[in-house]
Amino acid sequence: MLDSAIWGVFWEPGVGCNLVSAWFRPILDNLTPIIKSGNFELLTQVMALRRPKLASLWLGSIIS
Repeated sequence: MLDSAIWGVFWEPGVGCNLVSAWFRPILDNLTPIIKSGNFELLTQVMALRRPKLASLWLGSIIS
């Protein structure tokens, strides 16, 4: 469930399904080490930069 919540932040309707892999790979390359290291403060900042209106929800979900 957490995976789909995290990756859902990066969903873009303008990216065709045949281009998603190339578009999404750099995101995975950068977020995977952050998640594995447990640096949830940085993860919250990344999510807040991507979807500022949801920043408080990300902060709440990560600290709870």
